Amino acid sequence: MIDEELVPSYTLFSYNLRIRTWIFTSLVTTDQDLLTKIAQYSNIIEVSVNSYDEHDYYSTKGINAFKLVKDNLDI
Repeated sequence: MIDEELVPSYTLFSYNLRIRTWIFTSLVTTDQDLLTKIAQYSNIIEVSVNSYDEHDYYSTKGINAFKLVKDNLDI
């Protein structure tokens, strides 16, 4: 059963029509259920990190989320 509240409608629409999807994201979220659903119903997930440590991430992105993104990549 697909939880429609957790997956963007375009992802469900594409999944149901067997259309390959590509999502480009910063992966800054604490919603693990959302990450799981996106991973289940997307063909390609491209994550924008463009930094090598927490300081550089903050300097280039303006948000202190390097560790969160890194942890989300491990899911």
